[in-house]
Amino acid sequence: MAYETGSATGVNDLIGKIKSFLETNDYTINDFSADGTGYRLHVQNGDWYVNMRSGVAEKFIWPYYYYGADNDPLSGIGIYPSTGFDAEEAWNAQPGYPVDAGYGVSALVAHGSCVAGLVSTIPAYYFFLDDDGFVACIERNTGEYVWIAFGQLTLFGNVGGNTLDGFFTSSSQGSRKAEDQLPANIFTPLPREARGFLFYETDDYDDNWFRMNNSSYYYTCYSVRHPWSLTLAAASDADTGYLGNLMRAMPGGVGNLSPLLPCYMGVATPTRDTILGHFDMVRLTRITGFTTGQEVEVGGYTWKVLPAISLTHADGYAIAVKKVVPE
Repeated sequence: MAYETGSATGVNDLIGKIKSFLETNDYTINDFSADGTGYRLHVQNGDWYVNMRSGVAEKFIWPYYYYGADNDPLSGIGIYPSTGFDAEEAWNAQPGYPVDAGYGVSALVAHGSCVAGLVSTIPAYYFFLDDDGFVACIERNTGEYVWIAFGQLTLFGNVGGNTLDGFFTSSSQGSRKAEDQLPANIFTPLPREARGFLFYETDDYDDNWFRMNNSSYYYTCYSVRHPWSLTLAAASDADTGYLGNLMRAMPGGVGNLSPLLPCYMGVATPTRDTILGHFDMVRLTRITGFTTGQEVEVGGYTWKVLPAISLTHADGYAIAVKKVVPE
């Protein structure tokens, strides 16, 4: 288990700190080099390939579309997965990358997600890493938080036959979001904005990458797919996916309780809706009952609780990240 916190002078300093943190903790750095207004960073951990790119006021993610102000230049970090690395290819055209033909574009194109609005000094960042993956919580402005996460789910039962099954990358925002908008957090994605991808090999879908939104069949379905009745869920909690009704029940009226709940993920195809597992590094809760950065002991682990979006966001979501595991 590894943990680091600090500040950064800007987005390019931040991606360098991510590179150093992952390299120190035995990730392979396939490339770290200047690209446009920022840097491209390609990391590998076994079969996981993660591709990142920083930029300053640049259209460096999904630049193929114009969709109103949402396609303004971004200052931030883009992220997406692949199944290999090729130094000759662009940062967002790596072998086996997810593709999408949506929004009126006929050709399949690279698809990513990002954290945006990193236009000045970053007051604080928090990096977490264990065998399940990596989580970065970034305070982009005082009291506003964006997130990057990648790793592999703890799968239920016998699901999964490919070594990549359950591997995902995600971030707070879709690739075209205007950076003056406060995003949803990575575990409660909104419609249309792909906040990441999850790999699951299935005969129902040849590409095997599932998109983290709810605009088509091919998405990770914690956005709106529930095993419980939606009629019991408040509309503001519908985006918490499988946990919708549980999130609606907190904080509890007795003791102001806000339990730490596993973040379940699944995939939906035209023929089935399957809950696959959970990302063991994080728990979803509400900030009510906690202070920013508070560390709590639950189940023998130490969890650090941080606002998912901001302290003033109406839903009050928070993400608890595993910081310390028992020796």
